[in-house]
Amino acid sequence: MRKFLMLMVGVISALFLAGCPDNGVIRDGVVIVDQLPGVSVSSVTSDRVTLSSQESVPITTGDIIVGQYGDTGYLRKVTAVGQKGTELVAVTEPASLEDAVQDGMLVASVKFDVNDFVKAGALPKDAKATIVNFSGKEIYRGNGILVTVDKGILDCTPQVAITADYKAFQLNSFNFTASGTITLTLDLKVALDNQTPISQEWDIIPPIVHPFVANIGPVPIYGRVTLRFPFGLFGQMTGDTSVKSGFDIKDTFTLKAIYQEEKWDNSGADLFNFTFDGHPLAWNIDIGGTAQAYIKAILELTLYESAEAEVFGKPYLTSNIHVFPSPASIEVTGGIDAGGYVGLSVLGHNIVGKSFYWNGPSKLLYRGAQDYSDPLPWTSGSIDLW
Repeated sequence: MRKFLMLMVGVISALFLAGCPDNGVIRDGVVIVDQLPGVSVSSVTSDRVTLSSQESVPITTGDIIVGQYGDTGYLRKVTAVGQKGTELVAVTEPASLEDAVQDGMLVASVKFDVNDFVKAGALPKDAKATIVNFSGKEIYRGNGILVTVDKGILDCTPQVAITADYKAFQLNSFNFTASGTITLTLDLKVALDNQTPISQEWDIIPPIVHPFVANIGPVPIYGRVTLRFPFGLFGQMTGDTSVKSGFDIKDTFTLKAIYQEEKWDNSGADLFNFTFDGHPLAWNIDIGGTAQAYIKAILELTLYESAEAEVFGKPYLTSNIHVFPSPASIEVTGGIDAGGYVGLSVLGHNIVGKSFYWNGPSKLLYRGAQDYSDPLPWTSGSIDLW
């Protein structure tokens, strides 16, 4: 009787707090830990949830427990229960919302703003706009590689919309859409020792984290969206090399990961509101090579304890410089691509994850070739990329 009463109190409280009691139907045996009177969470590990209470805790084997912990939460199936004094230890395994929700819809949205950037330490406390200036930053030094940013100015405050629809304990559809505008100015120097390959990414500012809470009926959905801006460089040069160049880009984007009728066919990217200008290219190179520099704007969705989805836009500049043997040639291209990954274990047991890569618009900034008898004049030089 006590267990029944405590469960009823928890459910009624959750319905009141959700503000939308008709939003979903859940199965029996779902326990919303945050709504249990006098119960607190002591710890959450990969296979255990430890609770403290002066009274007995109404959790048994087979229950689905959900609650907040840290900046997200947990969703677990209880496989065993042990009680010692005022502590109850629930041995658990991962659960899915399909285990908890019969019918209902998840609707959530996140809009990043200047407060998110300030809280993450990416901007000073008195910042009024989300413009990040990382000029003069040494990105990396070591292993025969030096990457420095002469000028770097970034503005990107996207928004995210998330929906998931459940019918008869199955995920019927899922939509993860990110949209916004990225404006970037980048001038950088790259120096590589003889034949040093490179393929690395470095975060240029701390991750920007925006937690959120939504509901399906009385079941709270704890999540967060993380915005990251890694700078990436990959390439292979033959001979000692230094290259300096950059670009300006502005692009309004919409990125969609959509699951419907057990397929991802409607996923895609709209990247074509696009302007791109290259900055002068200067080089000092022995033989030749190719390299691409880029910055990603990554939006990562976490529900409960696991990262379930990410999408990204990737402005880039690619240069291919060949000096020896003749003819000497240079080709430089700039553009923006996009991609992502979705893995939905917490939303549905049988959903197959999917990776995406969408080729976006590009602009040929320079292409030229010339025969020569003496390679020395071609080992260094500069060109305008307009």
